[in-house]
Amino acid sequence: MISRYELNELMGIPNHSPCDVCSKIDGGRMSGSHIGMHYRVCSDKCYRRLEMRINNELVPFDKEEETVEQLMRIRIKQLKHQLKSAGIKPNKTIIK
Repeated sequence: MISRYELNELMGIPNHSPCDVCSKIDGGRMSGSHIGMHYRVCSDKCYRRLEMRINNELVPFDKEEETVEQLMRIRIKQLKHQLKSAGIKPNKTIIK
């Protein structure tokens, strides 16, 4: 008797969700939900990347409770970071 996991593997159907960091198909094997994040990652490396992005406030802490305002603040921070890395000084981008 073939298990459901093996059957999906034979048919080419992913058994796991994609990784939320690198988007690897069938990569979301590890869960970050033990600290309340509700993200699925594929490896320790992706978990550390996700943790760094959350600490720098580039990704909402809880994937389930993100709001439009929170996403806009995150996007502004990402754009400011891109401008700084390109050598351009951002102006009038105050986040209250």
